[in-house]
Amino acid sequence: MCLAQSPLPPCPWFGLAHNCFGTITLHFGAKYVGEFRDGKAHGQGTWTHPNGEKFVGEFRDGKAHGQGTVTFIDGRKHVGEWRDDKRNGQGIEYRANGSVIGSGRWENGNLVEPYALDTNRFPFDPSSPVAAAATSLPPLSVQSSLPPCPASGWKHNCSGTYIWFDGAKYIGEYRNDARNGQGSYTYPEGRKYVGEFRDNQLHGQGIEYRANGSVSLSGRWENNE
Repeated sequence: MCLAQSPLPPCPWFGLAHNCFGTITLHFGAKYVGEFRDGKAHGQGTWTHPNGEKFVGEFRDGKAHGQGTVTFIDGRKHVGEWRDDKRNGQGIEYRANGSVIGSGRWENGNLVEPYALDTNRFPFDPSSPVAAAATSLPPLSVQSSLPPCPASGWKHNCSGTYIWFDGAKYIGEYRNDARNGQGSYTYPEGRKYVGEFRDNQLHGQGIEYRANGSVSLSGRWENNE
């Protein structure tokens, strides 16, 4: 049994947005679509700046905090961890053409520990719905062009989040009510797979991470192997 992307009810038209899902457009043109608590962005959501820059991921008390993807106006992307609106933790940066600029660990927005990557096998094209993620990531951070999945019922050509009672978590795309497309799966013990899925199985290019964030495997999977 699992939970859908946002089980929260729609936010009211007036009054305090609390434990709900809604949209707000600020006076300078910025827009937030996602979950709210105490009138602030809190949970999963998308923030779009008037200049076109976009952040998709987790928020806490009105700030990017958790896993997320930012797309800059020149097409570059950063996929990774955030704290108080700054890059903080594991992350990967991509050029607009999909090649890797660099990866490593950030603190307060600064790269403090670069990591080596095999760029012949990595990354995925970040223009795809889910860029290949940083080392401790599930990215819904999943930035998908597909609409959100419904809170219940058939899931087809949509993007959502599911959490099992044992702690396993999937964030990504669905087709025919099954995990199909780009996504990330976190195992109950903390391991993560980030990559492609087909019919609920790991299938395609992907990377597996240990619970401590280090890469354990990268390559191509077929039917979970």
